[in-house]
Amino acid sequence: MIELDGDVHSNVDRKEYDNVRQSIIEANGITLLRIRNQDIERDLEGVIQKVAGVLA
Repeated sequence: MIELDGDVHSNVDRKEYDNVRQSIIEANGITLLRIRNQDIERDLEGVIQKVAGVLA
């Protein structure tokens, strides 16, 4: 699963929620790849390589 994270995910309360949610997702055997929107805007090629590496 790929999740794109915007600025709202830098909020302390949101980070805690995201960590709990990610733990639940991964406990069910699903890999969660988090990508910040900022990374997509600044380094799309790097993001593509990261996704490809996880899928390989």
